[in-house]
Amino acid sequence: MAVLSKRSILILATVIVIVVIILSSVVYLNYQKPYAGGTVSIRFGDLPFATSALCYVAKNQNFFGSNGINLTITPYASGQAGISALLNGSADVAYAGEFSFVANGVLKAQNISAIASMVKYQDFYLVARKDRGIENLRDLAGKKIAVTLNGASEFYLGTLLQSNGLGIQNVTLVNLPASQMVDAITVGSADAIVVSPPYFEQAQTQLAANAVVWPAQSYQNGYGLLLCRDSWIAENPDVAVRFLKSLLQAENYLINNPSSAKAIVQKELNETQDFIVQTWSDYQFSLTLDQSLVLAMQNEARWLISSNLTDTTTVPKIMNYVYVNGLKSVSPATVDIIG
Repeated sequence: MAVLSKRSILILATVIVIVVIILSSVVYLNYQKPYAGGTVSIRFGDLPFATSALCYVAKNQNFFGSNGINLTITPYASGQAGISALLNGSADVAYAGEFSFVANGVLKAQNISAIASMVKYQDFYLVARKDRGIENLRDLAGKKIAVTLNGASEFYLGTLLQSNGLGIQNVTLVNLPASQMVDAITVGSADAIVVSPPYFEQAQTQLAANAVVWPAQSYQNGYGLLLCRDSWIAENPDVAVRFLKSLLQAENYLINNPSSAKAIVQKELNETQDFIVQTWSDYQFSLTLDQSLVLAMQNEARWLISSNLTDTTTVPKIMNYVYVNGLKSVSPATVDIIG
């Protein structure tokens, strides 16, 4: 067998590098090329929090417009409300946390699928009143705790209690949307609440020295999912791809222009600069579909079943509720799901 000389190896390596650069350039130019077809409208059901940063950046920078999408954003009070809008046809794409999707979509065998996660987050906290005798987590026994039933706050509370020798049956749950929880703990109709920003900071400010706080997520990431009806995906696969392409462009913009991206989100949410800066590190903004999402959803489904919070008795196949083809076409490296 002939042995390549060092010069031949160098030439071969140079050719390979050139080919890679050319191919990468072609992909990049195609990725940046504006859409030449007509414009379609998408109704997006949003949760108006920093977790939707990629959407706000994409709209602000006209990435949706350049991809032939006229996006209308409608805010909802919870992921569950967004899923309801999706199911009744008043939204085409909806944002919801993965737990809400499991509880209100997967375990109810709804014909909806996740097309991507656009953020991972660690931003749920339990805020309690010291004057109700709460100094450690075991003091929560017998207390009234506000959560949104069938939402992530209920799950995080349940797992937090379990890790401290308590169960969900050891507390009294008060079912409230996150927007009403600050008032509940301030006036004392709840002894504790489980919330994310901005309500977490508002509760701390209201209670001041009377507040005691613990991270609620037990270090399990939450996932901000983009959900669609299966029928809509089947009828509009190219539109789903263009929607995701717009968000991928927003992700790149956010990476390269972090200060500008923060300013866009700050203006969209009408928050202070300090608030955005303080909470930004809670979020990982990236379009993904990975195995950790599947494992988290399986874990949450098991918890709901074991807690008798669903009529379903077995964990469904999560991949039946995940649509990978759209994200694979725009960012194949970020799709890493075994099944």
